[in-house]
Amino acid sequence: MTTAQTQSPRRGATPSPRSALAAATPHAVIFGAPPTFLVMPKQLSFWGNFSDGDCVSAEEAFAKSCNNPEIFISQDEVMAWATNHGILQGANCHEVLQWMQNGGFGQEGFQYDDGPYNSVDWTDSATLRSAISQGPVKIGVAGDQLNTTWWKAGSSGNGGVSGWFATGYHKDTVYDHCVSLCGYGSIAWLAEQLNVKVPSGINGTDQGYALFTWDSIGIIDVPSLLAITNEAWVRKPTTVSVPPPIEFAGVMVPDAGQAWWWYYGITGEQVGQFLTQNKAMLTDIDAYIDVDNTVKFVVTMEPVTEAWWWYWGQTAEQVGQLLTKNKAAIRRISPYIDTDKTLKFAVIMGEAKSAWWWYWGQSGAEVGELLTKNKAALTDIRAYIDTDNTLKFAVIMGEANSSWWWYWGQSGAEVGELLTKNKAALTDISSYIDPSDHSLKFAVIMAQTKQPYWWYWGQSAQTMGQLLNQNKARLTSVSAHAVK
Repeated sequence: MTTAQTQSPRRGATPSPRSALAAATPHAVIFGAPPTFLVMPKQLSFWGNFSDGDCVSAEEAFAKSCNNPEIFISQDEVMAWATNHGILQGANCHEVLQWMQNGGFGQEGFQYDDGPYNSVDWTDSATLRSAISQGPVKIGVAGDQLNTTWWKAGSSGNGGVSGWFATGYHKDTVYDHCVSLCGYGSIAWLAEQLNVKVPSGINGTDQGYALFTWDSIGIIDVPSLLAITNEAWVRKPTTVSVPPPIEFAGVMVPDAGQAWWWYYGITGEQVGQFLTQNKAMLTDIDAYIDVDNTVKFVVTMEPVTEAWWWYWGQTAEQVGQLLTKNKAAIRRISPYIDTDKTLKFAVIMGEAKSAWWWYWGQSGAEVGELLTKNKAALTDIRAYIDTDNTLKFAVIMGEANSSWWWYWGQSGAEVGELLTKNKAALTDISSYIDPSDHSLKFAVIMAQTKQPYWWYWGQSAQTMGQLLNQNKARLTSVSAHAVK
């Protein structure tokens, strides 16, 4: 699309109420701010602000991009968020800061909120620099002169061009736009970071600020900033990442009066404590990232009846070493991406009594090929989203000696249909969010059985507990998944 330069990008900000500014706690200078500073995200966007007046919301998306690691919020999400709040064509900074604290942007299951905010005295250089070093500073400005500068840099509706210079601005009090300050330093230093040259007539030793607007970052000198700015805010922290709530899928059978236990939302250390307390052994384990962004486990236990071992936080290589050390076989495996962004495993091991195999990092097709190669049956399957955002599986295989089936990429309804078709029962279930369409899917193992059983998915821990009591049942397989 080619946009004529007669069409200006939209604005849409209105000044925040004076009462809100007066009531806000001012940002206090934090000494030790670096002499120069710049955060320049790799990916920028209009976030809807060329054709719509959502500049206040677009600035929030830019601020999230300044996170480390960078969080790029899609334009569709920003525009949907603004539409849902009735501010696609205009808002003031203060109301958006309030809304973003407890209902921010949604992306890939996470919610990205703002932290608490402070007002910033933009007229005091030390205060403003200190605030920018803590996170992008959201400012309300008069947009006319920025619009002219932006066009002259070669920007258009097809995209902004970074590296423009905003100097020589006159006083303007028509405050109608929201932008973000993400850096400071001499104009020459900022220009070097933006890979542009300082134009003749501009003193490179003068101080300036890096300013985001309309899919671009440029440089504005101090007098020009003062001439157009009406308000300034800093979020502390800029971004609060809220993981999605957790739900569970599980397979149940009648408990027959035997002792067993299940726990959820517990750390590895707590799993160990419950095992000691109950004099128990693990029968199933699934690791997940909880809402507090830590690794948690859902587990089932029963009294110890044989030699066994369990481990968590292990790499694949370490799991292999432990198998050799214990002369053991894996009974249950749970791969997960740890908080350090590396693939780890939680495993339950027992004595090796027959031929078995284990694999990880496999696609669904590759699992099928290995089953054929080994003439084997699956005994455990866990789906996970690898560090490259692709769907992979970790599996345990044993000798095939009865009728069985396995499937992956199935919805809950499709699993139910397959159970009816095969006149089968689930023996293992793994729930996951499919990265291809962001929907809840399942990988399952089925076998023929005459034993009564129940299976459920999309349950909270509380409702799962109620179903266990209602059915007088125990869990044989349990899996956690984030709510989408």
